[in-house]
Amino acid sequence: MKLYYSPNSPFARKVLISALELGIDDQLVKIVATPHPIRRNEELVARNPLGQVPTLETFEGEAIADSRVISEYLAALVPEQRLFPQGARRWTALTEQSICDGLLAACLSIRYERSTRPEAQQSNDWIAGQMAKIESVLSELDRRYAEPPAGFDIGHISVACVTGYLAFRFPEIELAPKWQNLAAYYARMNQRASFIQTIPPG
Repeated sequence: MKLYYSPNSPFARKVLISALELGIDDQLVKIVATPHPIRRNEELVARNPLGQVPTLETFEGEAIADSRVISEYLAALVPEQRLFPQGARRWTALTEQSICDGLLAACLSIRYERSTRPEAQQSNDWIAGQMAKIESVLSELDRRYAEPPAGFDIGHISVACVTGYLAFRFPEIELAPKWQNLAAYYARMNQRASFIQTIPPG
C-alpha cells in the first residue's frame, strides 16, 4: 500500500499511529506529498480529487481518502483489531475523533488565513471564531479525559494528535493550567512508542 502524506499533518499522523498500533506499518510505502490550499499538488489530485493528505492507495490500486476512512480501512485488515471498538465505546470514540478533526480543521483554517493572505487582509474576527471553536473542544476533551477511557482506540489516538499538533503549531495555546487533564494526557502520550515515532520533523 502507498500512503501519500505530509510528515507535519496531524491527520496523516493519526493514520501513521493507527498503522503502528495495528502492527502493519511495514506494509505502508510512505510518499511525501505536501498539499497547498492555493497551488494544488497535481500528484495528489490525480489520486484524490480533493488534493489532500493523507491519501491511501490500496494493494488493489484503489484510492482511499480522509484519515477517518483510511484508519478504519487499515483496522479492517487486522483480525480482532481494537482501534474501532464495538459497543457503547465505539460511538464515544468516533465522536472524539470527529470533534478532534473539527478542532484540527479550525487550526488549519487559522494557519491558512495567516500564511496565504497579506496581513492587512487577514480577518481577526475569523481567527477569533476559530480560536473559540478550538477552546470549546479542548474544554470538552478535558472533561472527557479527567480519567482517560480504558484501552487505546481511535478516540485516544485523535486526542493525542490534537495535543501534539497544538504543541507543534500553536504553542501559544497552553494546555495547563486551564486544561490540566489534557496536559497530563499529552505527557502520558509522550511516553508511547507510536507517538514518539511520529513526531513531526518541523
